[in-house]
Amino acid sequence: MELDLLSLDSVARFADAWNARLGPLHVLINNAGIFAMGEAQKFSEDGYEQHMQVNHLAPALLSVLLLPSLIRGSPSRIINVNSVMHSVGFVDPDDMNVVSGRRKYSSVVGYSSSKLAQMSLPLCLVAFFSKSCLWKQELASYVYPLVLFLQMLRGIYPGFFKLFTQ
Repeated sequence: MELDLLSLDSVARFADAWNARLGPLHVLINNAGIFAMGEAQKFSEDGYEQHMQVNHLAPALLSVLLLPSLIRGSPSRIINVNSVMHSVGFVDPDDMNVVSGRRKYSSVVGYSSSKLAQMSLPLCLVAFFSKSCLWKQELASYVYPLVLFLQMLRGIYPGFFKLFTQ
């Protein structure tokens, strides 16, 4: 099965094919992403800025379209791999493509904004499902690989961080 996050049609075809299997899906990990560092602004075939589509819009669409399989696999989870770069992002819902001229585009703006937008998916899903009877569990979350790696280092090599503070 093919999945191209730069094409929302591809995302929909993938989800349809997966759901047609009628099997459970226990975990969906949205880990694909791009950071086209220093490159000029590019748009997907759907007309969205590439970072926003690959890092947020396509995984969000995939998550929603796979809900039937996730519900069949309950208890199940959606895990979004994020970045601490979200903390410098800003999402303007009227200018998600950063084309209005109110902000100057850079790859850092595109990436950090897409990662901030990605953080909204778990909140939206929890808000939706808290009002329904379909799914009563912790549904979606996000993780930061660098933070997890540093925590693992701390556990494996307790003196590791002291090397940098002396």
